[in-house]
Formats: sequence, structure tokens, C-alpha cells
Amino acid sequence: MRLKSYIEDLKRLEKKIGNVELIYATDDEGNEFNTVSYSPGIKYVPKDDLDSGSIDGMNVYDESINDENNVAVVCIN
Repeated sequence: MRLKSYIEDLKRLEKKIGNVELIYATDDEGNEFNTVSYSPGIKYVPKDDLDSGSIDGMNVYDESINDENNVAVVCIN
């Protein structure tokens, strides 16, 4: 999902239900939920990891790596 689409979805939800608390599921099945505690932040990850849909936590950086194989992403929690 792209950042612009995510923001549009959030704006639509805010109009519908107001300024409510945010939660997230800890897994795909929704077995547990927690409140969102952190603001979104910019991270840098290998393009190959992003394309495969499986990002290795050891490959996530807070600062830009001078490498054309890494791309900027927004981490939402």
C-alpha cells in the first residue's frame, strides 16, 4: 500500500468516527491487539526485500544507505 492511499483511508475513517484511539493486530489472524504507541517514521530497506514482501529486520535502517538497492519506506508502528 502506498502512503497517499493510507492517508486517504485514515481521513475517511476520521470523518466517519472522529479522533479515536488507534490499535493494531499483532498477527494476521487478529489474535491480539495493542494500541499504537509510536509515530510513523522513515526507514530504508533493500528494494528486493520490499518487492518480495518479506523485510528482514536486520536490513532496516534509520538513515539512508548510499546504495541504489535501498529504498525509503514509512514504518507505521
